Amino acid sequence: MRLSLNNWRCFESISLNLPEHGFSVSDQNGVGKTSILSALFVLYTGLPWTDQSLKNCLRHQQNYFGVKNEFVSFNAQLEPSGRLKTKQEILAEDFSKPLILSYSPLDNQLLSLTRTKKINFIDQILGQILPNYISNLRVLTKLLAHKQAMIKSVIEENQTIDQTLLNTINQSIWNFSHYFWEERMKFLDFLNSTLPDAQKWLNLSFGSLSLKYFTTIETIYKSSHSYSNLDALLDQSKTLESKDILHAVWQKELAAGRCMWGSQRDDFEVLLDGENVIDVLSRGQMRLLVLWLKYLSLSYAREKLSFNSKVWWLLDDAFNELDNSREQILVQEILTKVDWFMITSTRKNDICPSFSLEELMV
Repeated sequence: MRLSLNNWRCFESISLNLPEHGFSVSDQNGVGKTSILSALFVLYTGLPWTDQSLKNCLRHQQNYFGVKNEFVSFNAQLEPSGRLKTKQEILAEDFSKPLILSYSPLDNQLLSLTRTKKINFIDQILGQILPNYISNLRVLTKLLAHKQAMIKSVIEENQTIDQTLLNTINQSIWNFSHYFWEERMKFLDFLNSTLPDAQKWLNLSFGSLSLKYFTTIETIYKSSHSYSNLDALLDQSKTLESKDILHAVWQKELAAGRCMWGSQRDDFEVLLDGENVIDVLSRGQMRLLVLWLKYLSLSYAREKLSFNSKVWWLLDDAFNELDNSREQILVQEILTKVDWFMITSTRKNDICPSFSLEELMV
């Protein structure tokens, strides 16, 4: 696969010939290995790599970047207003977009991050699998911004709220949240059912892994509802007059100065005998657990949603903190299940084909 970059991060212009099979780029730090991964990621998803912004991907003092291969191109132009205008173009008629999985060292902290970043992990996966997921997220974000503006106008300007408009916004937030609660729960239910396999894979000889999902339905119903009984709760809540319940929460929202419920405030934890795994597992085990959770998104797509597209996995520095046996587990137990992968590393190994960046240059 031919990959060309222009004004992308550290590269002014570079062309690479990437192998058709899974491989690793093994080279010293600072040569641009992660920049190659991030270019492939944005090329196929239109999203920035991990915690970057697309503006930060512009090469220093440049206002344009371009990334392309023989199938698709992605370009961005910085406008005078400071807005980055992007365009993705399909170049091949028989192009079929792969599902892109990603991993970066920052993901090691996934299970100890804020709830927003943990839920973003789920949303990024489901957004590539479910056709309307991302568009629904955008609508929900706009609704929440509108409601936040209403809360602000009452607190700061003492304005009288149009009750009909508030009820309409609340009902829309409720409806969209139901959609995300249900889709996320299906995904987390699948993860939960496979955790016993993860326990064997992590070589945990003690305890039992489980997953707990939290929603802000508890804010509405004044009680705590965890993952185990959320399904029944959702069925029950569909029969209730949600606008009346949500109106009762309005005064609490005015006191807090923010919207206190909705799927944007979801959270989840992975537990080992009831304790959060971030307090129990080693760093190497946490890395493998995160990789396992990401791998399961592939299994979920294929087994539960009949998702037939090819799957690529882009992994940055994945071998770090893994001993040889765990490196073999990663490659033989996980990466053999995807259609193509690229791993960056500072050292060569014999587990998969390995190239320096210079060896890939055209």
